[in-house]
Amino acid sequence: MNTQAIIAENTCLKEEVYQLRSATKQLTEQLLNIQDQLVKMQRLVFGQSRERFISASSPDQLNLFSSSNEEQSESETEAPCATEQISYERRKAKKTDHNGRQLLSKCLHLPVETEVLEPEADPSLMTRIGELISEKLAFKPGRFYVKKYVRPKYADKSGDKIIIADPINEPIPRCEADVSLLAHLIISKYVDHLPEYRQIEIFKREGVPIASSTINDWIHRAARLLELLNGSMKQELFGTAYIQADETTLKVLDGNKKGKSHLGYMWTYYNPEVKIVLFDYQKGRGREGPEQMLGTYKGYLQTDGYEVYESLVSADSGIKHVCCMAHARRYFEQALNNDKQRAEYVLKRIQYLYLAERWLRNIKANAQERLFQRETCIETLNEIKVFIDKAIYEVSPKSAIGKALAYMLNRWDKLCVYIKDGRLEIDNNLIENKIRPIAIGRKNYLFAGSHEAAKRMATIYSIMGTCKANDINPYKYLVWLLNRINDTKTSQLYTLTPLAYKQNAN
Repeated sequence: MNTQAIIAENTCLKEEVYQLRSATKQLTEQLLNIQDQLVKMQRLVFGQSRERFISASSPDQLNLFSSSNEEQSESETEAPCATEQISYERRKAKKTDHNGRQLLSKCLHLPVETEVLEPEADPSLMTRIGELISEKLAFKPGRFYVKKYVRPKYADKSGDKIIIADPINEPIPRCEADVSLLAHLIISKYVDHLPEYRQIEIFKREGVPIASSTINDWIHRAARLLELLNGSMKQELFGTAYIQADETTLKVLDGNKKGKSHLGYMWTYYNPEVKIVLFDYQKGRGREGPEQMLGTYKGYLQTDGYEVYESLVSADSGIKHVCCMAHARRYFEQALNNDKQRAEYVLKRIQYLYLAERWLRNIKANAQERLFQRETCIETLNEIKVFIDKAIYEVSPKSAIGKALAYMLNRWDKLCVYIKDGRLEIDNNLIENKIRPIAIGRKNYLFAGSHEAAKRMATIYSIMGTCKANDINPYKYLVWLLNRINDTKTSQLYTLTPLAYKQNAN
C-alpha cells in the first residue's frame, strides 16, 4: 500500500473516531437529561416537595457567627475532639409549678354564660358556705336570624307632612341578604375555601334552604361592588418603589370550548413593605398582562427567571429587575444527584446568605441596618461567582448541574441587586405565600365559571390577601365596606381600601 493510500485511510479513521466521539457525547448528554427527568418524576411522585438543604458536618461548612467566611483549618477538622463525662442534679418539678390554664387566660374578652348546678337536695334547707367554679371554652355554631327594620311614620302637627326615617343602605338593592350574610358567604368561599354547595348543605342543617343560583347571584353582585376598589388599590401598590411579581394557573369554563376548560393565569403583585397584594386575571401567560398592569411603573421588580418579566425591562422602562435567589438555589438542589460536589459547594454558600437574612429578620432590622449588615455577604457572593465562572466549562450544558450553573450565571447581576438596597428581599418567596390561597381554593371549587367570574375572583383575593397581610379581620372589614361603598364618591374610594380601614382603626 502506497503512502497516499495509508494517509487517506488514516484520515477516514480519524473522521470516524471523531464522529463516534461526537455521537457518544451526544448520547451521554441525552442519558444525563433522561436521568435528570427520571429523578424529578420520582421525586414528584414519591418524594418530598420541600427544597431545604442540610449540609453534613464537614471542613467546608460555613459559620455565620465567625469573623470571616474562611474555611476551618485542617488541624481543627482532623483532630479528634476530647470527651469528658458530666453529671449533675436537677430539681424535680412540683405539681404546683404549673403556670395555670393558658388557653382561657387568652379569652378574657369573650362573653360568659353562667350555669348554676344545684344539688338534688333542697338548697333552702341548707346554708351556703362557698362554691366551686370551673370554666370551659364553649362554641355555638353560626346561627341565622331575621333582622327586622321598623320605620315609624309620623305626621307633623299641621297634618300636612309625613316624617319617616331614611331607608337602610342596601349595597344590593332589593336583596334579601344582609351585609353580614354577604360577608360571611365571601369569607367562607375565598378565605375558608368552602365551595358554595358545601355552604348550602351547612345552611340546610340550620333549617335555611337557599338555592345555589341565589347564593351565586349574591356573591357576584357583591363582587361587582368590590371591583370599584381596584383602581385605588392599584394606585397604592404601584406608587411604591418595590414590587414582587409571580403568576399561577386557574381553570376557567369557556363557552367557546365545549367540554373543556380554559387554562387562565392569575398574575400577582405584592409589596412587602406596605403589604399590599393585587391579583390580575389574564387569559394567557404572555407579556400583555404584566405590561398593562405595570404601565409607567418605575422601581424595583423582583421575579423568577420567566422571560416575560425580563422582556419588560429596558433602558427606558424605569424598571430595575431583581431576580430570586430561591429559584437559583432550586436548580442546585435538584442537581445534587447529578453532581453532588459542585452542587453542595454552591448550596452551602447560598445557605450562608439565608442564615444572614434569617438573623436580620430575627432582630427586626430596618432597611438601613439590612444594607449595612449585608456587606458581610459580598465575600460569599464573590466566591460563588468565581466558582461558577470556572465550573461552567467543566460540565455538560445539558446536565442538571450545567443548567443550574447557566441559570445563575446568566442572571448573576440581577441576583445580587438585593445587596445594594436594604428594602429588597433576597427572594420572592413572600409573594408565593400570597398565591397559596388560590392553590388551595382551586382544589375545592375546581374552576371559575367564566372569564368575568375569574376577574371578580381576582378582586376578592386582592382584598382578602391585603387584609391577611395587615392582620385585618376580613369579615369585619367587608361588613364595614359594604355598608359604605354605595354612599362613597368615586373620588373618595381610596378611603375604603384595607390600608385606609387599618389607619382609621388605629
